[in-house]
Amino acid sequence: MAKKIDGDGDALSSLSDSVIHHILSFMDAKYAVRTSILSSRWRDLWKSLPHLTFNKTITPQNNHFVDLVNGVLIVRDGSDIQTFRLLCIDDADSPYLHNWILGAIGRNVREINIEVGTTSKKLIKLPNGLFNCQTLTTLKLSLDEVTSFPYYILINMPVNPPDNLHVHWPIRIYLPNLKVLHLFRVSFRDFEAASKLISSCPSLLTLEMLHCSFDARGCFVINSPTLKFLKMQTWVGSSATTPSCTIRVCAPNLKYLLCDDDMRKEFSFVNKLAYLEHAKIAMEVIKGRMKCSPLDDWPIDDDQRKRIVRRVTSILEAVRYAEYLTLNPMTLLVSFESRFAQQSQSLQFPNLKHLKLQARFSRDCAISIMYLLKSSPQIETLKIEIVENTFSWEPLILEENQLTFTNIGEWWESELSNQCMFHHLKDVKIFGVVGCVTEVKLVEVMLKKALILRRVVLCSCASSPIRKNWLMDLSQILLDVPRASSNVALVLI
Repeated sequence: MAKKIDGDGDALSSLSDSVIHHILSFMDAKYAVRTSILSSRWRDLWKSLPHLTFNKTITPQNNHFVDLVNGVLIVRDGSDIQTFRLLCIDDADSPYLHNWILGAIGRNVREINIEVGTTSKKLIKLPNGLFNCQTLTTLKLSLDEVTSFPYYILINMPVNPPDNLHVHWPIRIYLPNLKVLHLFRVSFRDFEAASKLISSCPSLLTLEMLHCSFDARGCFVINSPTLKFLKMQTWVGSSATTPSCTIRVCAPNLKYLLCDDDMRKEFSFVNKLAYLEHAKIAMEVIKGRMKCSPLDDWPIDDDQRKRIVRRVTSILEAVRYAEYLTLNPMTLLVSFESRFAQQSQSLQFPNLKHLKLQARFSRDCAISIMYLLKSSPQIETLKIEIVENTFSWEPLILEENQLTFTNIGEWWESELSNQCMFHHLKDVKIFGVVGCVTEVKLVEVMLKKALILRRVVLCSCASSPIRKNWLMDLSQILLDVPRASSNVALVLI
């Protein structure tokens, strides 16, 4: 019960309208309306809510849901709507949908978030006014075909997911104040419509295209001189039927790039990304509906391999000015370990300070890491997550009596000259360590070459019964290694 502050009210009711509106913005409209029975102070507050959320899972009966949305919009006072969220996964065919969206637009809405689906057709037509709204700053559009799968399973991506749904794009599109555009599971029948949508948003700052697909071959152009944040992520299922295409990015002011996509797509970056700060590249080789293991497990000829390496290398060239860089195992494998990767091995990352790698650890992987470190003169932190090990050719430390260069051959010495030093490397973290020779040798080189190294953290994946002995053996080996930095702390977990 709310605390009484005088004889006529309580602490909550004494708050200003704006504060109460903020509290109610976390509720579905159904519950916000019900607060009208609390007292005369609350009777009409819901009629001026700036943030409206209508979630059909809370009001599943179709007629009740329609009455709720219609009622709230009809009796609303003259105030503007800041945010309009509509979640009705099976109501894309509803004749009311257009009126609801247009009702929000008529109240100078700034943010629209629509999550809808359909059971009867593959083409969804939204009102033209949505794509010509002068006040709209944020548009989030999520589409799903309704199947027998529950909604939460659709979110978690079933093995045989429904197809993406097409939007009927109007001939005229102009969103002068749109700054944020999120598209989820939207399918484009032609590249002209997709390219036109982006170019018709002259103020766009953020673009997210998640699990979208294209039904034709061609070139999708992202032309936006104002764009700062670009996130493109393909779902394996949707990529299975997506033809090869080219994505041409003209965004000279980009600061953040996430590219999690199929290597069958070719990315072309027209401008030098001189302002890029964060880049996360997670390219995959996708066959059917599955992500492939390393390229050696995928029967492709040398020409195809060269083409894949060239495509991924072009992305790395585009992000070479980033300060933060994250690479997934396949990108690391294709770009630096392949025998066709001479071009990427000579890349320079002059601004890179923070490097995060997911790796299937092997000798070649360690060499790839050294390529990156040697090419990044400003590197300060290195984080490696070992997601898969290939140790059939080398024993664990527990089974060795000594560690020498002969354990791993001459390959390491040939890749790292004595003159190569890391002048800015401060922190190294490696997760998933099992204690193989290559892991230890990588740490040994960093201890010898990093002049101001402060901390090396090794997180073991060893099982509990052998962890104590494992840590003792590993710590003894590393304690005997000469160190370039006098202040380095070695932490084994």
